[in-house]
Amino acid sequence: SNLTDKMGAAELDMSQTPRGAKRAREFETQEKADVAARPRQISIVLTGGPCSGKSSIMALIRDRLSKRDMQVVTVPEYATHFFANSDGFQGEWVGTKKEEDLQHVFLNYQIMQENMFRDFAALNSKTSVLLLDRGTLDQKVFTSDVKIWEAALKRNNVTEHQLLERYDMVMHLGTCAKVGDYEWGPGSNNPGRYHSPEEAARLDAVCEDVYKGHKQLRMVPYCKFFEDKVELVMGYLQDALHVDGLAGKRQRVTVRLRAAAVPPEVQHHAQAFVITSTFLDEAMQNSIRRRVRIGVDCWCEGMRPESLSIDEALAKDCLSQSEMFEEREAIPEENYLARRVISKVQYHKIAVLTRQEPVDRCVLSFQDQSGSHYELFYIKNSAQRELVLDLTVGSSLPDWLEPEHSARAKPHPRWPEECAQEARVRKLGRH
Repeated sequence: SNLTDKMGAAELDMSQTPRGAKRAREFETQEKADVAARPRQISIVLTGGPCSGKSSIMALIRDRLSKRDMQVVTVPEYATHFFANSDGFQGEWVGTKKEEDLQHVFLNYQIMQENMFRDFAALNSKTSVLLLDRGTLDQKVFTSDVKIWEAALKRNNVTEHQLLERYDMVMHLGTCAKVGDYEWGPGSNNPGRYHSPEEAARLDAVCEDVYKGHKQLRMVPYCKFFEDKVELVMGYLQDALHVDGLAGKRQRVTVRLRAAAVPPEVQHHAQAFVITSTFLDEAMQNSIRRRVRIGVDCWCEGMRPESLSIDEALAKDCLSQSEMFEEREAIPEENYLARRVISKVQYHKIAVLTRQEPVDRCVLSFQDQSGSHYELFYIKNSAQRELVLDLTVGSSLPDWLEPEHSARAKPHPRWPEECAQEARVRKLGRH
């Protein structure tokens, strides 16, 4: 505050003279230029009761946005960080001074954590999307008494309104517990989930209530088909970020280049990735996936079957900064794919235990002048480099591509039963 007071006094002194007025204007102009030069940041909170699909949706958002040259920064849930690295929450704390101290620690930590992630995101020149696995106000949901929550606010010198103002958008993901499609406890698909269906539904309603004052609250209800829920989330993101192709049906068509190479202007703005999928079972419902960013020139060189450019790129340690790892599980009865971001160490521990051969899909991600998003890929493991274009239904082919003779557009594989045959042939499928 002393530094701020000194700066204010200096500006006042400068404004009292013609020369000071000029310096003040110069300062103001420079300040505006600095603000304009800062990378754009958008913070989005994902909240909701247990079994609302936060983990899968966060992984999906991160995957889709990073392909569009955005930096996605995921801010982890604060309580898990403490409980997973200690003896956990102690029952005797409830309603006591210790719970008040705990809530003070949590709120103080979460505010600091969010600030540090924002500062870190600002180091990157890209537009940054901060995805928060619960925000500060979620803490109120899990506090035993409103007085304890109010004490935490007071000790951190902050109000609920100020906490709401920290976020650009809040997405409330509805839990399946409200419609009876909920599993918990030993013997379920999630033995670690300890909330009963009634508790989960109650927590979901409280999560909605604490964020109801946010001007950009988006309600995403439970959907029978998880893909429908994903489409709602992506639609909200597409409107907020003005990014094409996040929502809407997509299709794939086999294509070929009209000329000898991808046009230089496309290469200049494109991104290239190698996506390695490894199935863990014969039914091909569980898999792990690694996505590595490579050079566009490397992708182009890799179109020749005899080329070793992709293998050489994957062998470079310098690419570890641009890797992302996921664990995936297809759930046929619910028609969706559960996704979870995992660490590099977890990925390699699982990979060494599987007997299945990995499949490498080499993807060129680009947009045309109208903003339509495309992904052009080939399978590295195949003897021939057949090019397949993934595009939004209704979009036209880029003028430098043409469909292969007899090729017809096929829907983007979404459900396991729709892509079983393709998966058996190429071990690719929707994974």
